[in-house]
Amino acid sequence: MLQQQLQPMASLARYPNSPFWIACFRDHNRRQCRRSTHERNQKQAQRVADMMEQVARRKLNARRIREAVNEIYREVSGESLPQASVATYAAAWLAQKKLESKASSYELYEKGSTSFWPIWARKLPPISAR
Repeated sequence: MLQQQLQPMASLARYPNSPFWIACFRDHNRRQCRRSTHERNQKQAQRVADMMEQVARRKLNARRIREAVNEIYREVSGESLPQASVATYAAAWLAQKKLESKASSYELYEKGSTSFWPIWARKLPPISAR
């Protein structure tokens, strides 16, 4: 008789002195893991726990992980995670450095960033804005 493999599903636990739910799941080596979801709502904590388990079991690629995190963030905060291209991020970083640095330092930062632009121009994925 073939043994049916049960679909893994992360479970939740709660420590007595913590307001947050704890995700309990197994990783790709079948080791038990416990991680805080940093969620007070049980339904949202279960979604986070399921995503943590999929990541730990290596069932999600980087693009799907970003989409899942963005989806959960959107549900919790009501807005999408901020993202920027390398060029946009570099321009924002330079603008901030212009405000907080001396003119000579800013010129060095600007020169350095423009000399590395051909490297940045290669196909790079968007990075999260900080």
